[in-house]
Amino acid sequence: PALTRVLDELGQLDTKLGSVIINAAVIDDILGLFLLAILTPMITGGGLPLASELGLLAAKVFGFFGIAIVVGQFLIPRIGRLARRSKYVEIEFSVALIIALTFGVGAEYAGMHFIIGALAAGLFLQENAFGEHAKTLENKMSGVTLGFLAPIFFVSIGLNVDLSALSTAPLFVIILIAVAIASKLLGCGVPAKLSGFSFRESMAIGFGMNGRGAVEIIVATIALNSGIFSKPEPTPTLVSALFSSIVIMAVVTTVIVPLGMKPLLKGSSTAKPLRDKSI
Repeated sequence: PALTRVLDELGQLDTKLGSVIINAAVIDDILGLFLLAILTPMITGGGLPLASELGLLAAKVFGFFGIAIVVGQFLIPRIGRLARRSKYVEIEFSVALIIALTFGVGAEYAGMHFIIGALAAGLFLQENAFGEHAKTLENKMSGVTLGFLAPIFFVSIGLNVDLSALSTAPLFVIILIAVAIASKLLGCGVPAKLSGFSFRESMAIGFGMNGRGAVEIIVATIALNSGIFSKPEPTPTLVSALFSSIVIMAVVTTVIVPLGMKPLLKGSSTAKPLRDKSI
């Protein structure tokens, strides 16, 4: 990820500041998964569910993640140890892929999107499951995903983006980007300042958390495929431009991560390890 590379370039990856940013980003992604799991049936269903349906949906979501946590903490490490006995990384790769697909199918049966299960599986396919081969597996999966699948995914997104949104609803796009950036700077920067970080460090944390992309674009894509952005008919200009606006916002907020963090951290006292700081 761009955030990890920026922190590494600035010598902050193994510091207290870097740890806070990375851990906060992971928690943010997990909460995003919960929200995506709840929103997906609403989006595909085309409206808000009844109270009873919402309760059932919440029970399914929490039930799925509860089972996923138990399986991820206790079963996957055992499966990983069995796979390691083969001493063939290819077998471990196949096992990891089967686990991800199984989680995806489980998410579908729970009424959620397949990708939610696959993302949840990724949280548990760590070093404690596959030991010294974890990094090799990560590199192999990155080669497949970043080298083949990710370009296809983003090309498909790009084909659905209409840059005329910048001309048909320019004010909305600007406000959306401004609110997205400000919400992270205030929502993450202020708590960081109250926790003892300096102003520059707090702003760096806010900029670091600004990197959006995966969850937002996935939610927007699900909504696009379900026809939400083409309702009602005739479709209002703002609604038809919403998907493109969200993608533009995700790209802009991701680009500003290094642009905002480097001036705040490079060549300052924050370039030193912060292991002695408390949050």
